[in-house]
Amino acid sequence: MAEKQLRKSDLVKNWLLGYSSETCYNYERLQALGNANAFIPIIKRLYEPDQYAEEISKYMNFFNTEPSYMGTVIHGITAAMEEKRANDGDITIDEILSVRSALMGPLAGIGDSLFWGTLRPIAAGICASLALSGNGIAPLI
Repeated sequence: MAEKQLRKSDLVKNWLLGYSSETCYNYERLQALGNANAFIPIIKRLYEPDQYAEEISKYMNFFNTEPSYMGTVIHGITAAMEEKRANDGDITIDEILSVRSALMGPLAGIGDSLFWGTLRPIAAGICASLALSGNGIAPLI
């Protein structure tokens, strides 16, 4: 059997679709539906059509992290684990779910504090300074 390998385009689609995780929130699983949507290109590349439903259903478990900066790291690690699982089966579904669950909180904490506590206040300070000096670009930034 030929080794199944993810392409760069699959990973880019996964990354871009990962931003949809906040568009379909629900209070039972939070970002799970968007996360499952992001993994459709990965599942289609690695598994046969009769396995799609079973493989994508594991991504319908609770998922909640910061989706823009650090949360995308979880997608990359999970995609690599899926590729390994599809090729030699050394990784189980439970291990994939465990890694996702273990990384959600810490990476959300880092991502949220990086964006909301560091980058955004610095950008606001720079824009306020530009606005006070009469620069017209400040409102656009």
